[in-house]
Order: sequence, then structure tokens, then C-alpha cells
Amino acid sequence: MIDKDAHLALRHRNFSLFLLAQTISFLGNGVFLVALPLEVLRLTDDPLVVAMAVGADTLVTVVFMLIGGAFVDRLSRRVVMITTNVICGLAIGLVSVMNAVGQAHVWALVGVAFVFGLADAFFLPASTAIMRDLLPANLMVAGNSLVTLGRTATLFVAGPVLGGIIVVAIGPAWAFGLDALSFLIGAVGLLAMRGVKRTAPEAGHEADGATSVREEISIGLAYSRYRPWLWWNMMAVGVASFVGFIPLALLAPLLLRDVLHASPVAYGINVAVSGIGGVAAAVLKKSRDPKLRVPAVWIGFGASGLAVVLLAVSPNIVVATVAGVAYLFGVSYGNINWFALIQEQVPTSLQGRVSSLDWMISLLPGPFGLAVAAMAVDVVGVRWTMAASGILMVLAGSVVLNRKVRDYTYVRGGAKAEVEFETDGAEKTPAVASAANLG
Repeated sequence: MIDKDAHLALRHRNFSLFLLAQTISFLGNGVFLVALPLEVLRLTDDPLVVAMAVGADTLVTVVFMLIGGAFVDRLSRRVVMITTNVICGLAIGLVSVMNAVGQAHVWALVGVAFVFGLADAFFLPASTAIMRDLLPANLMVAGNSLVTLGRTATLFVAGPVLGGIIVVAIGPAWAFGLDALSFLIGAVGLLAMRGVKRTAPEAGHEADGATSVREEISIGLAYSRYRPWLWWNMMAVGVASFVGFIPLALLAPLLLRDVLHASPVAYGINVAVSGIGGVAAAVLKKSRDPKLRVPAVWIGFGASGLAVVLLAVSPNIVVATVAGVAYLFGVSYGNINWFALIQEQVPTSLQGRVSSLDWMISLLPGPFGLAVAAMAVDVVGVRWTMAASGILMVLAGSVVLNRKVRDYTYVRGGAKAEVEFETDGAEKTPAVASAANLG
């Protein structure tokens, strides 16, 4: 049941259009997640090429993420999102046409994955930062809950199911075409917004004095580094991503296929039913108090770690499915509170840069975590590897035991702290006069 704050958020026309555009795009992405690996396997029958095609997206996103965040703080966030949607729609549309006329090529699929990755480097921080331009601060949690609800229902449930049906019934060209259409419909929804204006900068943040993208990135890094609640929570989430969040994409299918001997249909049902956890996290009533936000983040992520342990010891597909529901509930609940805290507390002029840093730290461990998990499976087996992953995810949350990490008002160095960064020359220039102006 959607709470009162969610109803209030939906009364904001621009936010409702943003939510609709996001949800439709997520549906297309869910279809693409299934269609891409199936088509690459059809063309090459080589798992390594599949890994390259799937991993290209994340690799390019990580490389360009900080640059994307700097541009997001310079430009209209709405225009950035429209532009990336159109580019992605045209790119996957071209692949759809190539498939339809019998000219399918692996290089085209890997190429579109690179395009998606580059677009995500700009789109992800823009979609996080624009929330401040669409909703008042007291509705950030409700807004993120609705976005999570739409993403979970489409990206993790409806999209993959629809993608599998389309690929089998009428072919991958139609699946890619649907994804292209979803991007373009999303762009139209964003175009339909009216009067979207950048939230006025807070006192002391009217301008940060940067003249280059490098300087702007440095200011965003300095701002985050001097706030333990930002810096150390980002680092802890990066650790959790390395040991658990990202490797689970490899470990869960291996467990269900090789240990529990689940059929492909049972695996698909497991993935779809797990989406219930994300839906539950989205509709669950949450505290409005920002002071409780960091503990809530790690209650969610800690619960997801325990769910991974349960998954590791699951005796059958039923228990594994229950663990999947609990896992996605924890991840979604943690993310909702984390994004809301960034949107509530980070100055609007720094939203893009801080969000891009957060996304980069979360995504960067991905390839390394997958590689380590694969080696661990060969040595100790999938159950022990998965159990260790879950336990380490829970331990990453011990960062919340530090009072300074829980306190979003604390600035390292106090009011006299000065943040410096290297300019293009040898001289050091103060980025911000004092920590008081950073708060």
C-alpha cells in the first residue's frame, strides 16, 4: 500500500512524468538484459564473449563516471537524460534493424553495450541529482521508493519475463526494438516536463570557483572526503559490492543450476519472485528523520548479507527463492534510504559529482569481485564462497558503529577545515573557503 508521502509525490506533475519515463525505460532494459546474452551465445556460443558484451557496459561507465558527474552539475539534468535516452534508443534501434535484415554481428552488440555504458556515466548521476529539482526534500524517501518500485517491477520481473518470451516467440530483433522504443518513449516523457528549474544553490554554494572539469571533480572528491558519512559509507558499500552484491550475479545461477539442479524455468521463477522483496521495500513506510537514514541503510544491506548466507545453505529451490526475496528487500531498502540521504543533504550544486562518485565506487569492484568469486568457487565450491560473501557483506556494515559515520552533520576538521586540490598548474588553490561553507 502506497503511503501518504508517495501520494503527495505523485501530485507533482514533473516527478510523475519522470517516474513514468524511468519505469518504461527500465522495462526495455529488463528485456535487453535477457536478449543480449542469448543473442551473443547464438552468434558465438562463447561464454567469454558473453562476459565481454555484458561487462563492457560497466567498464565504460566506471571510466567516465566522474566526468559525467561534473557535466551533470554544469548542464540541465533533464537535457542530459533526454540526450542519453535518444542516443541509446538510436543505437539499439540500429542493432534491431540489423538483426531484422539478417546482418546480426557480435561487434554491434558489444558496441551498443559500450554506448549504454557511456550513456549511464551521465544518466545515472543525472537521474539521482534531478530529484532535488522535482520534489521537496521531505518527499525524497517517498520519491525514491516509487522509483525503486517501478524499477523492481519492470527491470527484475516483467522485463526479463517479457524478454524471454519475445526472444523465443518472435526473435531478438523485436526484443531489441522494444528496448529502443522504451528509450524513445522515456525521452518523450522527459520532454513533456514543464518548468523544471535547477534548485537554487544553498548559502555558500552559489559557485565553487572551478573553471575546468578537473577542478570540479576535485571539489566533489574533497567535499565527500571531508564528510565521514559520505566517504566511509561509500567505501563500505564498495567493499560489499566487491564481496557480495556483484559476485552474486555469478554465484546465484551456479548454485541453482549446479547444486540445487533447478531447471531454467525454475531459475526464471526464482528471479521473478525475488522481485517481490524490492516491491515490499518500496511500499514499506520509512522514517522521515535523516538521523536514522544511515542505520537504515545498513539494516537493509546487512539483511541482504544474511539472505545470501541463507541462500548458500538452501536445501532446495523453495528456500532459495525465499532467500532471494529477502535479499532484494534488503538491497532495495538500503538503496532507498541512501539515495534519499544524498539528495536531502548534499548541496544541489554538488549533487551530480557526489552521485557520480557514489556510483563509481559501487560499480568499480564489479569485474574484480566476479573474478575472485570465480576462483573461490573452483577452490572451495559455490556454497562456501557464497556463505563467505554474505558474512563479509554483513561485516562491511560495521562502519555504522562509528558515530561520525552515522552523523551527516559532522565535517572532518571542523569549521576551520580547508579543502585543497591540485590545479592544472603546480599551485594549490583552495576549493572552498571553510568547512562551514561545505555543510
